[in-house]
Amino acid sequence: MPVDPPGEYCSQLSLDPLKQLNAFMYKMEDYLGGLQAKYRAPVFRCHPGRRTVMLTDNLSGRFYFTASTDLLDREAASRVGCGEVGLTGDAVPLLVSRGERHKAGRAVMMDIFADRRASMWPSLDAAFESATSRWLSQGGFNIKLGVREFLMDAVFRWLLDTEISMFDVNSLHELCYFPGVWTDTLATKPVTRLLGGKFSDANNQARANYAKAVRESAMFERFQDFARDRGLPLDDFDQFVSSNMIGNVVGAPRLILVPAIARLGIEPELVDRLVQVRQGKAWTPRTLLEEPYLHTLFLETNRLYPRPRFMYKIAQQDFEVPAGDGRSYQIYEGDAVCVCFPQINRDPNVYARPDDFWPGRYEQNPELEEKLYLYSWGAGAKHPYGCASREGRQGEALVKYFFSRLTTEFQWEFAQRPVFDKNLYLEVGPVNLSATHFRRRDAAEAVQ
Repeated sequence: MPVDPPGEYCSQLSLDPLKQLNAFMYKMEDYLGGLQAKYRAPVFRCHPGRRTVMLTDNLSGRFYFTASTDLLDREAASRVGCGEVGLTGDAVPLLVSRGERHKAGRAVMMDIFADRRASMWPSLDAAFESATSRWLSQGGFNIKLGVREFLMDAVFRWLLDTEISMFDVNSLHELCYFPGVWTDTLATKPVTRLLGGKFSDANNQARANYAKAVRESAMFERFQDFARDRGLPLDDFDQFVSSNMIGNVVGAPRLILVPAIARLGIEPELVDRLVQVRQGKAWTPRTLLEEPYLHTLFLETNRLYPRPRFMYKIAQQDFEVPAGDGRSYQIYEGDAVCVCFPQINRDPNVYARPDDFWPGRYEQNPELEEKLYLYSWGAGAKHPYGCASREGRQGEALVKYFFSRLTTEFQWEFAQRPVFDKNLYLEVGPVNLSATHFRRRDAAEAVQ
């Protein structure tokens, strides 16, 4: 017999959902770990801003990913958890909701990726050479800022055949798509309305600059033809393209690459093996995506540092969710069900040494890749709403390209040793983590 998930929701007059939301976003490990220990269950009820049934083990996560949309489907609202996603203009949301408009927008982005496929590799090369030349002259770089600089430059070259100034990237980078917070109790709603609900002046200026770059691109007219063919409105289409470029194409790889570069920077034996793998091998798009050892690094990076970190769906009817504790939990129609990727992909019943960065686990047991569940692109992206770049593997290529070239062609030290903490949003600190003494590898070991 199924059991109801343990846990309680807050009353309509409680402000505690805001406290829980803050803990969920910025102290996820302590928050979820505490509830798991309290309820002794991998599936439970909690209230991080909204009434939520939380799934935290690999078996319940597998059900979440394999359930049909008759059981679980995304929200109609343009929302990620409690973050109200700012519309990319007035017509098309940022590919996070369900419905025909979402499907059309996703199809248009796939059309754009396919159309610009041939330009991706030379764009990556040009952006990489530009970034590393700048870092060599400076003697180092801030990891978060440097990754963003490379990705923004590469994506604008690739998709728009244009260059964007580093001034724009570094002074207008606070482009935000979550201008408001949505909560579900009477007490919290007025508080969240006071805390947000509109874009800042800097964000508005950033959106205008990037949308202008799209409009002025020689590609824009062709992209509009894709939208017409898919029945997508052309109102604010420039904002739709720029927002998906920056929010999706740059956003997720950036958030994964920061902890990946930090981790590989303190794991010399892993990098030394990658250097040996690359020796004498032309690094082409095909070899980049198909090289086995590089793929294990990519898998482990995504397992430990997934983006996004969680996802919500709404129960379309009553059903049961199996979990690793041997019980089935009753889900009711209308329940908001959340899966947390760091938890389901660190399940100790599936992954030995779950918190260790250990890419060799996939060489010892290749079947583990099938138990890796992610929303986004690349391996583990088993969700039907996965990133529009999943089929073409462009997001996977971005990540593999940057961390493989950076680590095998250059060396550096960290100004401060990286600190890995699952409670941190990026899972690595400090915030200003920087590479110093940035230099090319010795000629004898450098990979050309």
